[in-house]
Amino acid sequence: MKNIVETFNKFNKGCRRPNRREHLILCGYTLWRSIEPAHGERISEIVMDILDGDTKVTGRYYHAITLPKRDRDGWIYYHVYRKVIE
Repeated sequence: MKNIVETFNKFNKGCRRPNRREHLILCGYTLWRSIEPAHGERISEIVMDILDGDTKVTGRYYHAITLPKRDRDGWIYYHVYRKVIE
C-alpha cells in the first residue's frame, strides 16, 4: 500500500461539481492544510513528501486531493484534503 496524491479533476473523473469542497467532505475527506508552493515546485511532490513523513510517524496511508485556489492578488495556493486509506 502507498500514499496517493491526485488533483480534484482526476479524482472526480472530469465531472463538474457546483461545490467541490462540499463534495470532498461528503466523500469523507477533511481539509488538512493550505500550501503555497514556491515558483517551480510541484504541489504533488510537496504533498507526497509530507504524507510520507506522516506515514512514518503514524503507520497509516493517506489519499490526498489538491484543490487550487486564488487569493485577491492572483497568487495560486492549494487546499489539500485527505483521508486515511483503510
